[in-house]
Amino acid sequence: MNILSVDIYNLRDLTYEKQYPLNPTGLNIILGQKRDEEDEANGVGKTTMVEVMNYLLGSSAPEDLLKSKELAERDVFLILKIRKGSKESFLGRRIIDSERGYILDRTTFTHELKQWEIVSGKTYKNFIQELQYDKPCEDIPSFSALREYVMRDEKKGFNDITLPNREAKRQYKYLSYLFRLPHTTEDQLLELKNPIKKLKDEMKLVNSMAKTIDDLKIRRNKIEREIQELSSKYSALKIGDNYKAEAQTYSDLKSELSLVQRDIFKNEQIAKQYRRNIDDLSKKITEIRELNDIDAFYSQLIDYFPDNIVQNRDKIVLYYDFMIENRGKYFGNKLSVIESNLEEMYVSKRRLLDEINKVSSFLDNNEILEDIAYINDKINEKNLELANINAKIAIYDQKSELNKKINKQTAKFMGLTNKLEDEFSSNSNQIERIVELFNELLNVAYKEEGILEFEFENRTTMRDATGRVKIKCKIEDEKSHGRLYMKINIFDLTWFIMQLDDDNSIDILVHDGSYCKPDKRRKVALLKHVDTLLKLKKNGQYFITLNMDELATSDLEWFRDNKLVPVELDRSEGHKNRFFGFKYS
Repeated sequence: MNILSVDIYNLRDLTYEKQYPLNPTGLNIILGQKRDEEDEANGVGKTTMVEVMNYLLGSSAPEDLLKSKELAERDVFLILKIRKGSKESFLGRRIIDSERGYILDRTTFTHELKQWEIVSGKTYKNFIQELQYDKPCEDIPSFSALREYVMRDEKKGFNDITLPNREAKRQYKYLSYLFRLPHTTEDQLLELKNPIKKLKDEMKLVNSMAKTIDDLKIRRNKIEREIQELSSKYSALKIGDNYKAEAQTYSDLKSELSLVQRDIFKNEQIAKQYRRNIDDLSKKITEIRELNDIDAFYSQLIDYFPDNIVQNRDKIVLYYDFMIENRGKYFGNKLSVIESNLEEMYVSKRRLLDEINKVSSFLDNNEILEDIAYINDKINEKNLELANINAKIAIYDQKSELNKKINKQTAKFMGLTNKLEDEFSSNSNQIERIVELFNELLNVAYKEEGILEFEFENRTTMRDATGRVKIKCKIEDEKSHGRLYMKINIFDLTWFIMQLDDDNSIDILVHDGSYCKPDKRRKVALLKHVDTLLKLKKNGQYFITLNMDELATSDLEWFRDNKLVPVELDRSEGHKNRFFGFKYS
């Protein structure tokens, strides 16, 4: 995908505010100019242009754009003209409609939005994803995940080759993909490692019981004896069949009474609600009927009563008469059924209470009741303790089985680790080309070579990131900000140029502010060389932001003469030469 232009359209006035045609291949310098020594090149819109491109490629809208009254009043429509293969089309985002995206599948622009396909933000991102990848694959990271590596910002993206405050596993996965090296190996191994970790956590619990397991077994034997003794005492008690039967009857009656009492309470509440509904309807019709007295009052005063008010009152009275007649009867019938059921329940409750009193009299006369309850409680207490002990012993007895599972899962894990490491090693030619290109770019800039290494993490402890492709990148004297920035520029340019021939290549790379610190001669040499490489490949756009004073005058003129500076921004002509063509904040 090539970006042919970034345009700013005013939907209020139906005019272009700005149009920025871009080089479809090679270097694109977004330049901030000073008109005099007192002028300033910062704040003219270089970063804003990058943010707008990012927004048009699926990111969230920058907050300062959303807060701008000037942009909202003009109903600014941001447009990206793109080319995919030989087909041209347009992508659009509005400031006042930031949750949606606009797609125009034609070669000529129209301001009539009804001719655009207007989609949700999620659908818009999916469209960008499909546009970016010629051959979609489940293993490919989403373009939205890669975007912050594709569009690096000097404020937060140039501390190292990785980004700050990001999960290491994801970072190395994305970078490995960008270099076209195996990037799912760590994820594959985690699918086997996580179950091993879980099994080992269980084994830790089992091993922690080793010192106490013998004591638990002795305690188990003691409790089993105590339960046996208590059971013998229970059996030895002189409990007649009649007492046992009465005790069971008492328990059954209490359960039945509880159910009846619950039903009584439930039906009493329903009956109360039906009575309330009937009362409410009666009050309403009484209030409406009082309107009849108003007729005479109005007739005495003005001898006139508006027909529509009379009709309205009559309709309301008729409606509530209908409600009393129909809903009132409905609630009344329901209430009758409930009250009838309640009478039966009250009878059942009285019967149960009488029977419970009789059985209680019999049980209260038996002194043995307290002994039985005490023995039962003790037996239950001992059985509960025994169950807990047996559960712990059962867990400990699983030790051998756990070891089997761990060994089996570990063998699978080790086998897959070796296999994936062999697959990684088969990429040695690709890695050699990557390192060769990195050193070529570094040599152009500094006449030296650096270190760019890719290591497959094959350590297999639970704490190791097994399967991760770790990347080490070093150059001389990189504690200098200028050289550190150049190292990261060259690192990104290496993966960018390496993958341009791929079916799913990332065709754009943006570096915002990363050339502000490097030495003027070094960066000019690198930029010229990169432009040449991209033009030889006939693919790839490299966007950078620069201030005019960050280049020697002769070099700036060379870039201009070779049409590598498609965008020049400054504060002149009443802000007309800013990115938006006016000061928006």
